[in-house]
Amino acid sequence: MLRSLLAAHPAVSTVPWDVNFIWKYGNYAHPDDELDPRDFTARTRQFIQRSLGQFQAPASTHLVEKTVGNTLRPAFVQAALPGCVFVHLIRDGRDVAESARRMWRAPMEWRAVAQKLRAFPPAALPTYGVQYARAYVERRLGLRDGAVGTWGPRWRGIDRDVEVMPLIDVCARQWVRSVETSRAWLADSASAPALEIRYEQLCAQPVVEARRLLEFVGLDPSEAVEEHASRTIVTTHQHKSRTGLTTDDLTAISAEAGPLLEQLGYLGK
Repeated sequence: MLRSLLAAHPAVSTVPWDVNFIWKYGNYAHPDDELDPRDFTARTRQFIQRSLGQFQAPASTHLVEKTVGNTLRPAFVQAALPGCVFVHLIRDGRDVAESARRMWRAPMEWRAVAQKLRAFPPAALPTYGVQYARAYVERRLGLRDGAVGTWGPRWRGIDRDVEVMPLIDVCARQWVRSVETSRAWLADSASAPALEIRYEQLCAQPVVEARRLLEFVGLDPSEAVEEHASRTIVTTHQHKSRTGLTTDDLTAISAEAGPLLEQLGYLGK
């Protein structure tokens, strides 16, 4: 939703899907997404910049990229793209966990896979490509309740957690690790301009938040962005996922994510 909002600006290009296979270049054997500058080389930077550059239109001044695994490696992202700015969008972890659980169980879409293959580097095929294909086959066969291959950010130890924890607990932990990692690094890094946006506030006041966002990233005000915001972002989006959670689900999420939910002011809402 946020990517589409920014994409409405005439000076903005976007990477239209997650490209973790680009960010993991040179680290395909790494079992998770928790990369840092020690996993970095000049060749890595060159590859990432060149690969992302193919998505930027000649007339645009900004490129928006939102691969979810980057929540676990902000320092690595900054090393790859010096001068980049970060927009950290935070949503109530209960809604995120419910939505993530559906994504873990959802079958892969051939159309999305075909689109990503256009930018898929040959060097990734023996490792990342094989893992991706295996995950697709396992999901198609309905193995392990659909929770195979993992979906979303992969933290250190995720495979062990998937083996021993209910899926809703895994999704809650995924949210906690992603939010805490990003917030901690962005708070301590004076060289990384960052804007924190709450999903719920964006839904409640889309035009106001859109203006704040454009100012932060250095873009001129845009009627197209404000029109997009007022037309497509509505208050009813805020907690629409919550209806998919049982009382037991909410209890499990609170056990895993309660401290962070309280810290962010979500408990009691």
